[in-house]
Amino acid sequence: MKIFLDTNFIVYAAEKKIDFIEELDNLISNHHNLVLASSVLEELEKLAKKKSKSGISAEIAKKIIKNNKNKFKIIKTSLIPDNFIIKEIKPGDFIASMDRRLLEKIRNKKISISKNKKLRIS
Repeated sequence: MKIFLDTNFIVYAAEKKIDFIEELDNLISNHHNLVLASSVLEELEKLAKKKSKSGISAEIAKKIIKNNKNKFKIIKTSLIPDNFIIKEIKPGDFIASMDRRLLEKIRNKKISISKNKKLRIS
């Protein structure tokens, strides 16, 4: 089983100081792979250059990914993250995103972060 991670999920988790890797491991007890499109890393790079709250969070997110490289399967793609996820996600996979428009397009199980900073599946 794969969990596809969207940029905004990772940035939001970093902003709220949520260890999303550990939380996902606790939430999904079955064996799973955390999947990142290379374009997610590119988006994080761009965001990290901004002098804003999201820029700082993107920088933290980059460090989290770098320090946990063995936990992620990074797939090289020229597609933007949303299109990559829509194209690659299969039945039984999960999507971790905070993007309502993207979540509406996908019928798979969804992982998001609630207001009380807990991950939830819907």
